[in-house]
Amino acid sequence: MSIRKEYARGKTELCPRILDNFQDQVVTALSSLQADELSTRKIYEATLSSGSNIIYHDLQRQPKGWLVVDRNSAATIYRTAWTTESLTLQASASVTIRLYIF
Repeated sequence: MSIRKEYARGKTELCPRILDNFQDQVVTALSSLQADELSTRKIYEATLSSGSNIIYHDLQRQPKGWLVVDRNSAATIYRTAWTTESLTLQASASVTIRLYIF
């Protein structure tokens, strides 16, 4: 039986367990990042057009990840490539973003 069916039937006692499991997974993922990788982070601001966009970063290594921390419209944004110099993002619409690259 899926979690969704259990929750729909009012068995909310599963919620704390689901949240604990999710939190454990987040902690595990973040713990795998080394301190020096997090210290080389930077917030970038970019205006993306609909389609492919290249964001140049100065990490001097391939990023471990990235997060959009702010955006001014409801655009879908996803990565199509990344290198030691740039991050290529695909946007569904024009949008200005603040991007955390680590």
